[in-house]
Amino acid sequence: MAERDAPPNLLIMGSVVAAVVGVTGIVISVQQFFSYNVQQELSTKVYQYESPELKQLRAQEEAKLNGYQWVDKEKGVVRIPLQRAMELTLAEWKTRPTTVAAAPAPEPGKKLAPEEVGKQIWSTKACNACHTLDGAPGVAPTFKGLFGKEEELADGTKVKVDEAYIKESILNPTAKLVKGFAPVMPPMAGQLKDEEVDAVIALIKSLK
Repeated sequence: MAERDAPPNLLIMGSVVAAVVGVTGIVISVQQFFSYNVQQELSTKVYQYESPELKQLRAQEEAKLNGYQWVDKEKGVVRIPLQRAMELTLAEWKTRPTTVAAAPAPEPGKKLAPEEVGKQIWSTKACNACHTLDGAPGVAPTFKGLFGKEEELADGTKVKVDEAYIKESILNPTAKLVKGFAPVMPPMAGQLKDEEVDAVIALIKSLK
């Protein structure tokens, strides 16, 4: 009797396995279908949606980057469009000689002061294209009177100009953007040695 029941049992087992596989396939298909529809809903109703507040903020930021605006009328400081700032910087670079004159060697036995080394770096590394030493307005904040003052940043916060802030601004200029100035300075991380950064800081500290 057992031998006669074997084939039907095998057929039943096969049918059960086939049914389980079929149900599993249906469940996976349904999950994929709903997952796709949820993603589509999120994409059209959430990800692509811009609230009025976000649109207004985006418009304000565009205006800041692409428009002219007084920063300080008394000092004659004007915020200029980012594209214009880049054009002025490129124009300044084009007027520069292709070679930079070597800095005069110090007298035998005399070592240059750190601020003198910093001034050489200011000239040879093209810092003078944006930063002035006499307080005159430029593409970027002047070095004169900079150390120790409080700067207002683009996000409305304020920061005291100390050695740590200057070093960060040299190596990563976009970390803290000063209000009224475009982010046109390239990062100098890997371009200047630690002692050169220290020399530039010494220069800024010397310009009261």
